[in-house]
Amino acid sequence: MKFKVYAKIKRSLLLFLVFVFTIGSFPIVSKADSSLFTDVPNDHWASEHIYKLKELNITSGVGDNQFGIGQTLTRAEFVTFLCKLMKWEIIENSESIFSDNSDSSEWFFPYINTAQKHNVITDSDDVFRPRDAITRREMAVMMINAIGYNELARDLNSDKSYFDDVTEDIGFINLAKDFGLINGIDERNYGPNNTAKREEVAAILARMNNNISMEIEHKNAFYAIRSSNQKQSINHFDSISFGWSRYEFEDGNLILNTSASNNNEYNTPEGYEVIISLSSNKDKLLMMASSNEDSAKILSDSNLRRKAAELAAEFSGNFDGVVVDFEGLKGNDLKVGLNEYLEILRANIGNKKIYVAVHPRGREDRVYFDAYDYKTIGRIADKVILMAHDYNAKSLTEAEMNQGVIDTPISPIKDVYYAIKAITDPNSGVEDHNKILLQISFVSAQWKTRDGKVLNQKPFTPNYDAIMGRMNQSAELDYSKKYENPFIKFYDADDDTNNIIWYEDSRSVAAKIELAKLLNIKGISVWRLGIIPDGSSHIHMDVLSKLENY
Repeated sequence: MKFKVYAKIKRSLLLFLVFVFTIGSFPIVSKADSSLFTDVPNDHWASEHIYKLKELNITSGVGDNQFGIGQTLTRAEFVTFLCKLMKWEIIENSESIFSDNSDSSEWFFPYINTAQKHNVITDSDDVFRPRDAITRREMAVMMINAIGYNELARDLNSDKSYFDDVTEDIGFINLAKDFGLINGIDERNYGPNNTAKREEVAAILARMNNNISMEIEHKNAFYAIRSSNQKQSINHFDSISFGWSRYEFEDGNLILNTSASNNNEYNTPEGYEVIISLSSNKDKLLMMASSNEDSAKILSDSNLRRKAAELAAEFSGNFDGVVVDFEGLKGNDLKVGLNEYLEILRANIGNKKIYVAVHPRGREDRVYFDAYDYKTIGRIADKVILMAHDYNAKSLTEAEMNQGVIDTPISPIKDVYYAIKAITDPNSGVEDHNKILLQISFVSAQWKTRDGKVLNQKPFTPNYDAIMGRMNQSAELDYSKKYENPFIKFYDADDDTNNIIWYEDSRSVAAKIELAKLLNIKGISVWRLGIIPDGSSHIHMDVLSKLENY
């Protein structure tokens, strides 16, 4: 009896296993499979991109369960894809400016109007040509317009094209390539007038989605010189760099001063233990400040370089690493000296972290600090802080004052673009882009004018509380899309002057950070806690909360 029971169990188990393996040998059809495009083979080079757009509800194909492989895309279809990708609210009822988009019953009517509202379409003609196939040049222009860098692109139209066959909209096509959105048809040609197949557009827009969705992965904040009023924000950053020491010479000897003696504003404050405890789960680094004169002196002498590196390693004891901040360096000798200092520091500090602050390289028509070997610094350092800020004029000539020159933005987006391009250069830049932190700084520049002439040779630098105070009075708030910088204008009855103040706000900060992300920079640094604008969103001064949430 017992044998028969075992035999039945054994036979049932055998039948079950046969059933399982038999079922496993046939393809399982699911609801998801029923929605696959029948004209997209599993091994097609663009299949992943195509289904990404489908997942995002950007396209459902051309009908009959087909995507339309090999078909060209129309201008109307492309702006529709863009509107959905950017998640814009679709404008159903509005008057079109295009004579060939006047029929509200056409499926593309609201999408063209929505794209027009968001400045995607900048055609000067009174027709849109919705059913024409879109060209590669038109795609580049529309994508750059959609992500908001059309003014920068126009400013770059005078640059040299990456491609031999591009003579129109150079800035737009260069940016589209820089942002990794679209490549050439070969190494030297872009094919600006070529049309694009639907699968090619899918790949381009999938990359665009990835790039605009990229998140900041590392945020560094400096804590120095009266930062305590924003100490609670420490928790929103990944690393904190404490400006609590300065290289100095005392009786001819190099020291690292952490006290307030000798008017050292980079001193270790009373109650610093509380700040350290707030940073307990962050990377904590000690910044070593230095005057430009002392920096040059240290880096010009091999003995001083070694001494400076040894001091940095010694004082890093209770920290996770150090921040090297030698500013204002020019010339090959100081470049060599800085590299040697960093090599010695690495040997002395071991596995502790080294952050290095560097000046940006400028345009060819600008004088800049050129003693920063990005490639070598990037090899040695854990993070490289790009100080792409404070571009405003520090002093005007008499001629400029008489001409009323007041167009001095703090951080023109074009200069920030060139700075990022230089530090990411494949030949001379930092090889690992994950090491790069784009720094945001909060300075201001105020000019007083009367009768069309500037009265102050050097700009006044009001703090942001004073600027917000002016905003809440009678100041006229404005924003330059060309520079991606805000400014206010007001009349001061006390001295009978017209005034302009350039500054930073949440829009200008976002413009720089988004540009950095599009250029594959995923880290930022902030100079400094204590002065980050923390005001109302209706005047775009909610910078601190925006930075905390990146």
